[in-house]
Amino acid sequence: MINKLENYWRRRRSSSNSVQELRRSFVRCFDHEDGHKVLEHLWRMTLDQATGPHISDAHLRHLEGQRYILKYILNHLTPSS
Repeated sequence: MINKLENYWRRRRSSSNSVQELRRSFVRCFDHEDGHKVLEHLWRMTLDQATGPHISDAHLRHLEGQRYILKYILNHLTPSS
């Protein structure tokens, strides 16, 4: 499986994708019941999580990275203006 993914990414790097093609790919991945469940789960894990002053710098940076990725996905699911 890892070799297949590595080969896929090598091929993808050599071809250019438009932003619209990428958006369509995101929609195909998440615009169904299972995709909605995954997004809801990721939302609860990241954006709904409140932290206090006790959180370490490393944990906060990790959480912010997760939040960034989720917002990146959500932005690609939103129609561009």
